[in-house]
Amino acid sequence: MIVVAVWWPLASYWQSDDWIAVQHASDPARALGDLAGNQYGLGGVVWFYRPLVTLSFALDTWLGGGAPFVAHLSNAVAHGLAAMLLGMLVCRFLGARAGWWAAIIWACSPIHAGSVMWAVGRVDSHAVPWMLLSALLLVRFIDGARRSRAPALAAFVAALCTKELAVAMPGIAAVLCFGLAGHGARLRAAARGSWPFFAVLAAYFGWRYLLFGRFIGGYGGGDLDPLRLLLGLETWTQRGLNPLSLLSADGLAPLSLDASWLDWRWIGFLPAAAAVGWLACSRPMVLVGVAALYVGCAIPAVQFWTSTDDLKNLRYFTLPFAPLAAMLAIGGARTAVPVLLLTALPLLEIRSDYAQTCISARKIHSLILEQDKELDDGPMFIWGLPRENSKQNVISYHLGVDRIVGPPFGQSSRRVFALRPLSPRPEAARIPYGETKGLPHGHTVSLMRATGTFVLTPDQGPEVSAHIEGPAALTSEVLTDISKDLIAPTFVIDGPRASHYRITTFTAGGYIACVLPNEAAAGEAGGRVPLASWLKAETTPPAVVVRELEVPTALDLELRFPVLIEAGVRSDTTGRFTATAVASDLLWVQFDRDYAEFMTPR
Repeated sequence: MIVVAVWWPLASYWQSDDWIAVQHASDPARALGDLAGNQYGLGGVVWFYRPLVTLSFALDTWLGGGAPFVAHLSNAVAHGLAAMLLGMLVCRFLGARAGWWAAIIWACSPIHAGSVMWAVGRVDSHAVPWMLLSALLLVRFIDGARRSRAPALAAFVAALCTKELAVAMPGIAAVLCFGLAGHGARLRAAARGSWPFFAVLAAYFGWRYLLFGRFIGGYGGGDLDPLRLLLGLETWTQRGLNPLSLLSADGLAPLSLDASWLDWRWIGFLPAAAAVGWLACSRPMVLVGVAALYVGCAIPAVQFWTSTDDLKNLRYFTLPFAPLAAMLAIGGARTAVPVLLLTALPLLEIRSDYAQTCISARKIHSLILEQDKELDDGPMFIWGLPRENSKQNVISYHLGVDRIVGPPFGQSSRRVFALRPLSPRPEAARIPYGETKGLPHGHTVSLMRATGTFVLTPDQGPEVSAHIEGPAALTSEVLTDISKDLIAPTFVIDGPRASHYRITTFTAGGYIACVLPNEAAAGEAGGRVPLASWLKAETTPPAVVVRELEVPTALDLELRFPVLIEAGVRSDTTGRFTATAVASDLLWVQFDRDYAEFMTPR
């Protein structure tokens, strides 16, 4: 109850991926489909097998009718259960006093904000209880409760069905068995105790291969340079051991303290230093075990170790922080109370950041729903949707924008697009619509912090007609034929000849804009731009259209995207494009759900 009270939902609302998760899980048949498929029925960019997460959202919808409070309370309750299980586990190794202090330290850490206060962050807050339950049951099996092994393996399976983080469980089992065995039999005990977990993991990989044609999934990329990985892990470890390192100058404002107090953040390391020193002198093997468990639990998130600038990645250390919390509690109240006092300010700050972001998200959603009711038919392009808050530690309307007016959030079937570059990088190509003038077609809705929303007047100017010559449905077969030069579908623009054309493709996450030269034959009126040239056009160096489309084709609700074509001239010196005419209507290009996987052959 203490943990649930600490994380009680305040002003909770949906954020980013939440729209995708809740919309998908609102249909029980879709939710059950995740038992034999990719999470939320998506694919191509990532391969996640997390059916219990989807089913938990379906249960939340059934209980609360789609209310954000229910989903966030579910996360808080799961986090409380995890804290209790951690306390019981640490009690077995370090005694009751350390166990329950460890539970409180772990539960109250601001590291967990993303996994508790972001609804889809439950992939961590729901997976960790299953892993801790599995570990606790394994320990009881080692202690003589022979009927505990099967439930331990069942809990491991549940964890694997919640998040891929659970692949760390066999290693955790090996460390626990090693630590509980007597001298001279540790390696044999570790092998004997952990092999069933490795067997289950092998079966899990086989199931994944059967479903997805691959053994592993998740996010790709990341900097895997060994030195940078070590430095990154060191930074995340410091943030876990020193709560004050998470405090910003804004967090001091409620106390009327200036930023000079941040110079004293090193004080936050003192409890950790005391715990490390005591263990090094009296129980060095415990210190080795803590380090082994910490690194082992962090390995599934290795691609995020070097992403130290993004504090939203703290949630990936929800489980790894458990052994650190046990270490911080080793001195009982002498180390635990100072840690909890140091945790108070950063915890209050991150809670405030989430509350303010959720309040803003709720207001934006209400304004958009109002506009949806008032506007005539046609797509809605929304300018000013925030990807995250100003401190960049809480995500907002990053993904799932196309779901916000449809069931279960509204009753509309209108297409909704974010009027911003799909890529958040500063050098991403931009179009001059949204701030002061509306797009020539559809409805451009501007979000203004002070006045709410208003519909911008469409930009009026000379028009030209445009159409697609050849197939507009870019299936895998069509894309293959294009790549082999068997067909050449083309954007055809009638009217006065222009030297260049700006082609902008709109998706729920943002638009993809590029400027291409006219490829019509000399002396021919109008213009022609082959779709092959468009797909290979550079948008955000070094990205090209064909690659930027991978995320929208995997995540957007509908894969028929509107394309705006503008005729104009491009400066040879500045590269700046000046539009002279616009196509009289939007063109629409269709893609398949397997586009991203097709573009990344194995």
